[in-house]
Amino acid sequence: MVQAITGVNVTQTLAPDWLVHLGLPFVRLYAVAVTKSDPLYTREALLALKEGSRHISLLKVRKAFEYHPRPLEETIRDSYRWFKEHRYLP
Repeated sequence: MVQAITGVNVTQTLAPDWLVHLGLPFVRLYAVAVTKSDPLYTREALLALKEGSRHISLLKVRKAFEYHPRPLEETIRDSYRWFKEHRYLP
């Protein structure tokens, strides 16, 4: 979907869990020392991905919080446009 919207070839890189955890200190160091930004990922984010519930009922969420998500393609398109307009992308 991103490739279709941006016209840029997108490659997906997969890494085993142990390798991602091994990279945590380096990701943090790079963020703090080089880019002066938040790290790409954290131990907490990895834990949430690994142990978070994948069985959340959209019907319950809609009812409890009046949550009505928009189409993913629309969100990606708007995000891409925003990043271009703010010169985060060439």
